[in-house]
Amino acid sequence: MQYSEASKYANLYSLIHSLECLEKAYSRGIVLDSEYVKECSKLINLCLVFRKSNAAEFDAFLNNECSNCLLAAQRLTIGHPENADLIACESTRKEKLVIFELTGFFITFMDALMLGKVAVDEIYPFLQDIITAIGKLDSDAKYQRFSKSFQVETITNWHRKLNDMEAIQQLSTKDVRQLTLDLEKCYNCFKESLDTQ
Repeated sequence: MQYSEASKYANLYSLIHSLECLEKAYSRGIVLDSEYVKECSKLINLCLVFRKSNAAEFDAFLNNECSNCLLAAQRLTIGHPENADLIACESTRKEKLVIFELTGFFITFMDALMLGKVAVDEIYPFLQDIITAIGKLDSDAKYQRFSKSFQVETITNWHRKLNDMEAIQQLSTKDVRQLTLDLEKCYNCFKESLDTQ
């Protein structure tokens, strides 16, 4: 057997055994669902690259050299991670919840300003909710453009400004008008990011 052949089989052996270990860890609850789906998908795809080049050779290797990897063999037969669809559904549900919450936070904060709430201790929690929700969206590639936008940076600057003020201090009329405008711009930017998906 040539070096390249031996290297190919060594790689395949390590992939199959890694998949077996991952399946065992997942069945014991040691691995988070999201990590399991991500890593399992990678391993399955890499194994299937080998299989596409020579299915009979791959199957023979799996049966002869990796006969103790029953969980990996079963997962390769199925062709996708356990509960991948459920996890994707859960991720979509969480995303929709954050979108719903962020929309509510923007509207509530703008309403509070219109109703005359201008003390730092009255308005800071509203701004904190918006910043936290934007942070949750920041990890999703679909929202990177929004979360890195000038409008979000402006809201972050307001957050810093309020952080540096005392609780009893109040925003001036000029600051309230500017903050309201900045919130509207950021909210509109957020809505546009939803429309482009």
